Amino acid sequence: MALDCFFNWREIYCEQLHSFDGARATIIEVVGNQRESLDFCAEEIAKRGLNASVRYFPIPDADIERVAAEQFKPGECSFAFIDGVHTYERTLAALRALYPLVHYNSAMAGHGIRIPEVRRAVEEFAIEKKLRWRIINECWQINHCHTPGQVV
Repeated sequence: MALDCFFNWREIYCEQLHSFDGARATIIEVVGNQRESLDFCAEEIAKRGLNASVRYFPIPDADIERVAAEQFKPGECSFAFIDGVHTYERTLAALRALYPLVHYNSAMAGHGIRIPEVRRAVEEFAIEKKLRWRIINECWQINHCHTPGQVV
């Protein structure tokens, strides 16, 4: 099971990086104590020659609401990955903080969907915002977060 999870969050990153195709992009990752995803994303950006066009911001889970409000404008983010503290409260807080920042033709994803509290937060958020989402082994993904002009 851990191998599937490891593979899938990497696949989600690679899929998103491939979709940027040299376009300017901003990636926000909400992190707990894990180091491997930070290293992987930075390495993939460099390997694909995207250092000049992709800005990567790993943000500690405890700081996401403050940092999101202070450092980013609505619609500025190209991809958000939530892999912070796997509780209902922190997952929902990260979703609410990042959703307005993700632009209309992008995605939000996260890890830990098999944890009941994480799944409950994702499901409630999707219902609240009328979003469709999917499960990819241990991860979840929401594509095309909102349409242009939609009130978030």
